[in-house]
Amino acid sequence: MSDSPAQTTPAPNEIPAAEAAKVAKYVRISKTVAAISFVLTVLTVAVAYMTKGNVLLSMLVVGLNIVAVAVYAMHLNAEQSHIRRAVFFSVLFLLDMFLVTLLAYSDRIHLPH
Repeated sequence: MSDSPAQTTPAPNEIPAAEAAKVAKYVRISKTVAAISFVLTVLTVAVAYMTKGNVLLSMLVVGLNIVAVAVYAMHLNAEQSHIRRAVFFSVLFLLDMFLVTLLAYSDRIHLPH
């Protein structure tokens, strides 16, 4: 017989406590992101109906939804600096597209009088 303490092996379907905590945290974050996304989607539709199609305000709400999903669901808050830099410039590009849309929307030259 050996003098070493007996090692217990977990049952095949048993998850270690540390892994169970990680899974529980991930599920909690996923539920939170889903709830935030749902609320922001309802808010986007409500803004579209209440403001008679205010494109800029709807796009800002959608932008918030994109940021929430990207940061938490895609785990970009824990990435390295070069990934954060790429996301930052992507957000700048998105804001530029919002600006172009706003300028095209407010352009009165091509609208019938």
